[in-house]
Amino acid sequence: MVEVVESESYGEVCLAAISALGSIGEEASAAIPVLIEAIAKTDLRFAAERALERIGGPAIPAVVDALKSEDERLALSAARILEWMGGTAVPALIDLLSGTEEKWRNISSPTLVAIGVDAVPALTAELDTDDSDIRIHIERVLSQIGKKAVPKLLELLAVNDLPLDVRRRVIYAMGVVGADAEAAIPELIQQLQHENHDIRDVATGAIGKVGKVALPSLQKLGSSLDEDVRSRAARLIANLSPATQSNE
Repeated sequence: MVEVVESESYGEVCLAAISALGSIGEEASAAIPVLIEAIAKTDLRFAAERALERIGGPAIPAVVDALKSEDERLALSAARILEWMGGTAVPALIDLLSGTEEKWRNISSPTLVAIGVDAVPALTAELDTDDSDIRIHIERVLSQIGKKAVPKLLELLAVNDLPLDVRRRVIYAMGVVGADAEAAIPELIQQLQHENHDIRDVATGAIGKVGKVALPSLQKLGSSLDEDVRSRAARLIANLSPATQSNE
């Protein structure tokens, strides 16, 4: 079948061969270079994209190389394939995001946004990076995924015996989402009362970024028996109240 794709520029026979290679899946990895070349041919492009998607993991390095191409059509095809692959492609895209070249970061970011929810766990795991530039890109991707990220973040936070460092990253990610994380307010209020003060700190910051929609829930903390919780709630209420914001 690879020989058919190589020898036939166009036509039903070639399209059928490409489709058959895709249906084989990972075992058709030897066909990856030919399928990458087929993307450049208008009549074969969609079939080749779908075949590479179905081959999956083994095709990712070649598709990532295509994503870096100066040929805009090839790069767009590669981005589309990686988006279709979803979570499988996320580690490779985060590697690009973590690279030293800004242009690769700018290429990988919109593809991660397009993948959306499936990219959230891996993006959240990278928020502890010491590289502020990478963290800014990760935060930007999470904020652009927006409201759709919240259910996945809540799911991550609901894991039993969640390590504190993971809990902290997930709560921080909710703050990155900002006002679109309104659905997370009840959980963030719970985290504001966590026994660990580092968790309280990051929850305080996250609630501040979600904004004034948290005010009714914060006001209920005025009766808390925990002085620190009352103090945090009072500061947030003062910062988020319309009167305070109108004076800024």
